[in-house]
Amino acid sequence: TPRGRTRATCGSSSAAPTDMEFDWIDPPFDLKKISPREIEESFEDPFSLRLLPAAHGVPATGRVDYAGAITVTGALMLAVYAIVNGNEQGWGSAQTLGMLGAAGALLAVFLVIESRIANPLMPLSIFRNRSVSTANILGALMAAGLFGYFFMSALYMQLVLGYSPMEVGLAYLPGTVLWGASSLLLSDRLVMRFGIKPPLITGLGLMTIGLLLFARVPVDGNWVVDILPATLAASLGAGIAFNPILLAAMSGVGQEQAGLA
Repeated sequence: TPRGRTRATCGSSSAAPTDMEFDWIDPPFDLKKISPREIEESFEDPFSLRLLPAAHGVPATGRVDYAGAITVTGALMLAVYAIVNGNEQGWGSAQTLGMLGAAGALLAVFLVIESRIANPLMPLSIFRNRSVSTANILGALMAAGLFGYFFMSALYMQLVLGYSPMEVGLAYLPGTVLWGASSLLLSDRLVMRFGIKPPLITGLGLMTIGLLLFARVPVDGNWVVDILPATLAASLGAGIAFNPILLAAMSGVGQEQAGLA
């Protein structure tokens, strides 16, 4: 085998062999001698498998909702394309308005389909659950606040304070560490002790404080006084609030709808 190129053939008794070329490696072994079963076993982690429940999940019934999947996917694709290209094409241009209108029409068709078929991709009845509806609204608002905060604060640090991209990333590091620590070490304990509502309200309140602190940043601000307190408050609040939101969304729904909730 020439150096820098290795050719491997993988096949099984039920499928034709497949040739793969790796132009960037020169392994010290012959890939042709490795069976598909050995490759599969190499990816099996016994420690991960022990965490999986022994019982099988709830089997799917009925037909696949192809119409619902196609319409909702098309609606999201058109909406994202229109928003991404809105500044370039103009928000009042025929292309932007036409794509947004088409996305809305496809979304309406999707809702009609879901309300009439026997096995919908997204059963609309799930929104009758107050916990699910409230948790999804709060989750959407929380995500909007976080994305808006990180986007605007990154622009502020780069365009106003003159930070480099590396310095912006390092400026977020304390908040990222606090976010992970509060989510792993604090949020679950608060939920176990006080229930879902108090930690959720506390987390959302801290996030609101962080956004308000950032809203007052001056033109000649600095990281320690104007950015760090807002980042720590928003990160601590997000770490505390995420787990209660997930628990609220999944409460009161069946196992087969937990992922949808």
